[in-house]
Amino acid sequence: MTNILSGNNNVSAMRFALALMVLWSHSFAFYLGDEKREPIALVMRGLYNAGNIGVACFLIMSGALVLRSWETSRNLKSFIIKRAKRLYPAYLVAVFFGAFIVAPIYANISLPILIYQQFGRWLVANLLFQGYAPVDDVFVQSPITLINGSLWSIRYEVICYISLVAGAALLRRHLTTGCWTALALLTGAKVFADLTGWNPGFGFIGAILGWPYLWFSVAGWFVTGMLFYIHRDAIPRHRRLLATIVVAMMAMIWLPSTPLTARLLMDVFYTPSLAYVLFYLCSKPRSAIEQTARTHDLSYGMYLYAFPIQQIILAEIGHRFGFLTYVGLSIICTLVVALASWTLIEKRFVTAKAIRPASGLTG
Repeated sequence: MTNILSGNNNVSAMRFALALMVLWSHSFAFYLGDEKREPIALVMRGLYNAGNIGVACFLIMSGALVLRSWETSRNLKSFIIKRAKRLYPAYLVAVFFGAFIVAPIYANISLPILIYQQFGRWLVANLLFQGYAPVDDVFVQSPITLINGSLWSIRYEVICYISLVAGAALLRRHLTTGCWTALALLTGAKVFADLTGWNPGFGFIGAILGWPYLWFSVAGWFVTGMLFYIHRDAIPRHRRLLATIVVAMMAMIWLPSTPLTARLLMDVFYTPSLAYVLFYLCSKPRSAIEQTARTHDLSYGMYLYAFPIQQIILAEIGHRFGFLTYVGLSIICTLVVALASWTLIEKRFVTAKAIRPASGLTG
């Protein structure tokens, strides 16, 4: 699968599709109250849904492509500047939109007072990718009251970047062994946690770095992407292998008598199987959609803005229209805002040479 990292692939188009998957899955949670009836959730026995798969694929892709970015950067400073320019501008505008435009309107709070009292704390927290909003639970009519519940994954991804750099610097020629060891430990911890119900919080450390149980999955996705990059020349791209993997994954989901058994099997096989399917699809020769997705990279903006836009639409129109109308409006409005984010903000910080996929969520 070497061409996943060449110019002849569909990485940007896939990232666009993944952002749509997350929006689609969230639509069920907003409009219907949960994601249990989402079609992929039904096919996957409730273990995963379109949103779960979308985020997992973003992080798997990030592991592969950010490792490549690290290896092709001139030095650490160059790598940090590239990541910061791609992450911060659009992210800070998006969290400002949620904290100081959406919140005052829907929580009926004075904007000048809110800025005066909270801007400093907001800025520091979000420079650390905390997704902080001074007033967050504002959509009281929605099953999910948060302004933007999608931002959590960006903090996890940034910590993965830092861990990648630290691991590459410390392990050097032993990075491959380190990645396999980390993946084995993370998989073992996930199996143990699901088997025993172990759900540690780790107090202050967990509050800063994130929920430890979630890290077993997130770090596993990222490391798996790194390993696919490292072994890219040895991984074949075969349609029969793809079909075998998909059939085997579905068998592991549905053949066990209990969902717990299926969960434990998927703890081991889900991430590598998903990674193969993802990179198989990405490594197809470049399509017309891919060219458009590269010159107008909307996936990051979609991910940043879909959640609050879906909340606003639900707050304004409620359930006066059907579910598919709600989804259609959400997609249209999100695409408009994402295009504005790309054109007015993101593109200004990305050189023409760099308008190509370079990470999972952020491009």
